[in-house]
Amino acid sequence: MFCSAAEAPLGLGPDRVDASVKGGVGFLVRAQLPDGMIQDKAKRENHGVAMTALAVMGLASVGHQPVDKTTEGEAL
Repeated sequence: MFCSAAEAPLGLGPDRVDASVKGGVGFLVRAQLPDGMIQDKAKRENHGVAMTALAVMGLASVGHQPVDKTTEGEAL
């Protein structure tokens, strides 16, 4: 109910929200390093564990699970 009320004034329909979520998931998967850590490759700061944990929570919050036979599932 809250989401519906928030979408109307901003002009954000379900299609735009889904596209944004899909783009964010893609960014997280592309940011994964060969060692499994997920962080911004350009910055390479010492916050990799925290960034990986946040990325895992983000992927899981939109329905991806480690048992999924998908790129996102494998990233988890």
